[in-house]
This record gives sequence, structure tokens and C-alpha cells, in this order.
Amino acid sequence: MPASCRLRNPASSLLLPWVTVMQIRRFKPGEEMDLWHLFHDAVHHINAADYTSEQLNAWSPDQIDIGKWRASLRNISPFVVEQERQLIGYADVQPSGYVDHFYVHHLWQRRRVGTLLMQIILEVAKQDAIDNLFADVSVTAKPFFESWGFAVEKEQYVQIHKVALKNYRMAKSLGLRTDRTAISRNHV
Repeated sequence: MPASCRLRNPASSLLLPWVTVMQIRRFKPGEEMDLWHLFHDAVHHINAADYTSEQLNAWSPDQIDIGKWRASLRNISPFVVEQERQLIGYADVQPSGYVDHFYVHHLWQRRRVGTLLMQIILEVAKQDAIDNLFADVSVTAKPFFESWGFAVEKEQYVQIHKVALKNYRMAKSLGLRTDRTAISRNHV
């Protein structure tokens, strides 16, 4: 075996040539259009089995008001997952505990991108002492959120451009208030 092919560090055998590293970070201004394309393609590819074309077009039309989109992203300040300089997912959690956006590129489904995003949301929620998380979750995303312990509070229909879309208000308690109460009682 040529010297260049030998492993110098046995731990490096864990890195395989076809495995790439995903990085998670905060959204940066200037990435709005990349995230819009990710959002649009995810809605239209992933949700096609659960929503009609009319519903998908109402949810994510081909034309957007880029000013409003930019303002929305800057307001929610999402986390993005990047792999080889390509944005492959994004999500946010607001101070209220509301998860407003949670989207994974349609070509990156079932490759742990959603897992990475949910892990960071849970970590940030705990750091910020957010007791409950909640989201308006699509029919398609419902099983993923259930797998993370979110429960359906209610089925609902939202109107977007006069088109009704079914989704679910889902919530998850992180139990932080109970823990803080117990700690407070122990230190009295």
C-alpha cells in the first residue's frame, strides 16, 4: 500500500471519504434568497403528497415580496445548516417558544439535518429558560415533531391567499419551570 493511502491516526478511520461535515450557525444577512429557494423547493417537493398544487402555491408562491422575506428572516434570526457551503436546512425558535420555520432541503431528507436543527432548538430553549415549545406543523412534518415529543393540541385550518391548509398546533413541555421550582424550594 502506498504511504499516502495509509492511515496515520486510527481515529481518522472514522472519517470516510463520502461523509461530509454539516455545520450549524446563525443565519447571515445576504442568505435570504438561498433560504427562500430552500423553503420554496422544500414546500413543493416534500409536501406534495399531503397538499394540493393550489395549497402548495398559496403556501409558497413562485413570486415573493423579497423585502418582506428579508425582514421576516432577519426578525426570526434562524439557525442554518450548511454543508460544503450549501444551505441545506434552517429553523428558528422565538423567545415565546414558537418554532416559526423548520425546513430541510428536499434532497437532504432523512439525513439527520432535521435532527441537528431540533437539537439546537432544544438546547437554545433550555439556555433561554423557555418552558414550552410550540409550532404550527404541516401534515407532512407531524410525524417528525411527534418523534421529538411534541403532541397535537389541535388540528387547524389556516387561510393563505384564500386557500385553506390543514396543519396542527403542536407543543412540547421542556419541564424547566418544574425544575426551577424544585431548585428554589431546596434553597429556601
